[in-house]
Amino acid sequence: TQYQQHNPAYAYYYRQVIDGDYLCLQYWFFYSFNNWGTSFAGMNDHEGDWEGMMLFFKRDQHGRPQEPPAYITFADHESRQTKPWEDEDVTLMGTHPVGYAAGGSHATYPRAETLSLMRLYSLFDYATGDGRIIDHDDWVYRLNLDDAPWLGQFHGSYGTRFWLNTARARTILQAVLALTPFSALARQIVPNEIELPGVSAPHGPIDPNRPQYAQPVAWAGIHELDAR
Repeated sequence: TQYQQHNPAYAYYYRQVIDGDYLCLQYWFFYSFNNWGTSFAGMNDHEGDWEGMMLFFKRDQHGRPQEPPAYITFADHESRQTKPWEDEDVTLMGTHPVGYAAGGSHATYPRAETLSLMRLYSLFDYATGDGRIIDHDDWVYRLNLDDAPWLGQFHGSYGTRFWLNTARARTILQAVLALTPFSALARQIVPNEIELPGVSAPHGPIDPNRPQYAQPVAWAGIHELDAR
């Protein structure tokens, strides 16, 4: 509605996970549309974008989390940046960490900057920090993923998905292999449809391709940092 457009009610989604020696607090942010391509000369546009941040608290011998957090992880595209809590790149507003969402792509970064992702194709993330500021008191809705089965147990995508019909490719491959012992493999090699990456809406937090949901410590590279 017009009222909602001018009076946004911000929401984040969270969950608490005990993973080995750490208590992980996950914060997930949902963006209805990724306009990185059309608005910021990025690689793609798609619906239903999920990004986020995670805090890792070391647990003592009794299993109690120790403050402050030991690490913080920022999710960006298919990767992440994990920083020790005391790292100079970590910005705090009081006791709250600050994340900088890049224009259009919504990838989350620890500091305000323009990041070169692929120089050959002139792809950049503009996490410049000069856009809208959402303070910790501005979050109207804080939704626990574990208490929302319609969200925390949904394996589908959060928007339109696009597929390439492969019938013609299968026909061509069958013709090429017709005179070989492998003619029957055409249907096995080429699926009926191929999902188009980048333009299809991604799946949500619980998707198996997002290991950070159930195995955040391994995904964030915490053990490698602990070993230093």
